[in-house]
Amino acid sequence: MRKDYYDKATGYMMTWNPRRGYYVPKHEMLIRKKIHRAMRPGEIVHHKNEIKTDNRLSNLKLEHNYQQHAKDHGARWEGHNNPNYPHLTLRHRKALKEAWKLRKQKFGPTGAKNPNKLREIGRFFGRKASH
Repeated sequence: MRKDYYDKATGYMMTWNPRRGYYVPKHEMLIRKKIHRAMRPGEIVHHKNEIKTDNRLSNLKLEHNYQQHAKDHGARWEGHNNPNYPHLTLRHRKALKEAWKLRKQKFGPTGAKNPNKLREIGRFFGRKASH
């Protein structure tokens, strides 16, 4: 029996997949067991608390496209979603809110610097681009 290990390059826990004959991210194996099927092209597993080693099923969410996953990550730092928010002063909270407004004006609703790249990735994995 092969042991799970921590992959420093990706930050994920890896587990042995006997069907494939190589290591895969543990969170993907857990989601596959939960949904009783293989993941489809373009689907991605999101760690809700963004801690890559926290593989509890309550912390994992199956995203159906990369655009939604990017929105989840972009929204993380906005307002009360920022993990440092309770520790920020009122001045810093206002500055953070203003910075996100400007970022969304510049880069769109996801806050991603290059939303076209997200569309390209979606097309590559067989998803239609959403405009």
